[in-house]
Amino acid sequence: MFNFSVSTDIKCSAEQLWELLDDTEKYPDWIEVTDRMLEVAEGGLKLGSVYREYGGIPPFKGESTWNVTEFEPYSRQVHIGDDGAMTITLEILINPHDDVVTLVQNLRFKPRWWIFPMSLIMWPALMGRRGRAAIEKTQANAKAILEATAPD
Repeated sequence: MFNFSVSTDIKCSAEQLWELLDDTEKYPDWIEVTDRMLEVAEGGLKLGSVYREYGGIPPFKGESTWNVTEFEPYSRQVHIGDDGAMTITLEILINPHDDVVTLVQNLRFKPRWWIFPMSLIMWPALMGRRGRAAIEKTQANAKAILEATAPD
């Protein structure tokens, strides 16, 4: 299993960040690894929501299905994704303090048995670095969107 965590302070409210996370239709606008949505979570996210997307970390792109398995409004979500080659667990934490919110994304990748040997080579050489860069860019995108709309 491969893991990493990325966090960013964003000058916004927990509610504003939650609203951005809730709108799966707009994920391609700011989530670096999402090229397009194939199925959105109707009516916003909730426990048990399912959505499908096309994307990934180049050169490994494809369709994935995501299930929201934990859901604590304005503080925590867990999404479990599957693209056929691996299971990805995305834990999203929202930690408000002072006049900012810290967005934390913890990712765990569990490759299928048949791709695990290749993952041992690809992760340190390529995928780990590209995955972290994609999440850092995603958080920078969220920060830019939310801070551009924040009241002065």
